[in-house]
Amino acid sequence: MVSPVRRLTRDEMKHTLADLFPASSGAMAGDALPADDQNDLGAGARSLIVSPAWLDGALRTAEAVAAASVSDLPRLLPCAAAPADDACAQSFIRTFGQRAYRRPLTADEVTRLTAVHAQGRGNGGFAHGIELVIQTLLISPHFLYHLELGQPGAPVQGRLKLTPYEIAARVSYTLWGTMPDDMLLASAARGGLATKAGIAAEAARLQKDARGRAPLVDLHRRWLGLDPLDTVVKDPMRYPDFGAPMITAMKTEVDNFIGGVVDQGGGVNALLTSTVTTGNATIAKLYGAKASGTGDAFARLMLDPTQRAGILTMPATLAVHTFADTSAPVHRGRFVRSRLLCAPVPDPPDNLMVVAPDVRPGVSARERFAEHSAQPACRACHEQMDPIGFGFGNYDGIGGWRDTDAGKPVDASGTISGGTDVDGPFNGVPELARKLAASEQVGNCVVSTFVGMTQGPEVAENQCEMKALRQTYDSAKGDVRALMAGITQLDSFTTRAVLTGEVLP
Repeated sequence: MVSPVRRLTRDEMKHTLADLFPASSGAMAGDALPADDQNDLGAGARSLIVSPAWLDGALRTAEAVAAASVSDLPRLLPCAAAPADDACAQSFIRTFGQRAYRRPLTADEVTRLTAVHAQGRGNGGFAHGIELVIQTLLISPHFLYHLELGQPGAPVQGRLKLTPYEIAARVSYTLWGTMPDDMLLASAARGGLATKAGIAAEAARLQKDARGRAPLVDLHRRWLGLDPLDTVVKDPMRYPDFGAPMITAMKTEVDNFIGGVVDQGGGVNALLTSTVTTGNATIAKLYGAKASGTGDAFARLMLDPTQRAGILTMPATLAVHTFADTSAPVHRGRFVRSRLLCAPVPDPPDNLMVVAPDVRPGVSARERFAEHSAQPACRACHEQMDPIGFGFGNYDGIGGWRDTDAGKPVDASGTISGGTDVDGPFNGVPELARKLAASEQVGNCVVSTFVGMTQGPEVAENQCEMKALRQTYDSAKGDVRALMAGITQLDSFTTRAVLTGEVLP
């Protein structure tokens, strides 16, 4: 990371609060925070600004969590002393403070927090004092931010070594998306993270834990641009069945599918080409398949390999990357280029009014967008997107299969161009998926994207480290768990760059 100060993401806040307060509504209180920009795949500070809305949400979260947590003091306190015991308050400050700050508190911090408790106790009793201590901890920069100031000393080649506790936090937030557990903090305290072997051992332990699965599913969803599904709106006249139940079913299918790929180490090949998924009656209907379960129950679905191929043909993906009232070749083509090939097409100039071609009876989406991209001002960019999107012609705006569009047989032939390693024609998404799964460029894109999302885009630009990670990824046959473990072995993982003009202690 370039910045030694980056705030926690919304998801990191929610997961951390859930770990700090497992018996209260800590995670739910994080819902008061505004959503982060999911279109920025870098973990850089530029997309994690502290807006007035975010600050207000953080304050309200701290107040709500603190109030809820002190309702059950015996569960919260680390000591069995009477509530009026100052030693018990200090014990709580030290133990809970270390977990919240992801490092031991300094003597000055303990003194200041003890004074906060004394003030609260004098105005409302022992429990109120603990409540104010929790509020103070949860609005501190040491909780709200990843603070990576580094160890004292001279930089080596422009980089500072991180402290053991900063390394522990990097390991935990990279692999779990949340705070370090007690074992990881203990490893940091005894010097267990001083070597790559020690970090690798802790990374392996964390990856064996069930908590390592959800963050990987979240990363995949973010990479594939699927998080906006909750806010997708469809024309109710054209898609009357689209609504909250269908969205929930789409999300469940995607999470089940990605989770299964992760569990089996299937990598990008399984992600793009598998014809096995799970679904309830709603999903089965979209696929035109027979549900083996009933109602809302999810069960295994075997899909037609001539029609379906992994994540590209899932209703969630197809519903997100299109328009409200019809399918959109431009959006689906842009999705493939930007998210899978890391070959994004630039945004149109500010002075160019971009208007989607109107839906007209008897005119297919392919014909409408062919007219659109024929315009001189649009041609250069649309020639790189639309021909890919034309291959998705058999799928309507919510992922249902269709043989005709506007009364005409669908032409699902497509072309990839622009200098990628898979340039050339294809017919239908299953063939496109097989081309992409075998692409060296897609593999590189997966590696650099996951590094950028977890470590920042600057790390992803280090070609030497990306080459080493790609070898790790290939040796593991695309198992993303090996990629994530490999990230913890990078030289840049235990250091940070010294900023221009930075004054070191």
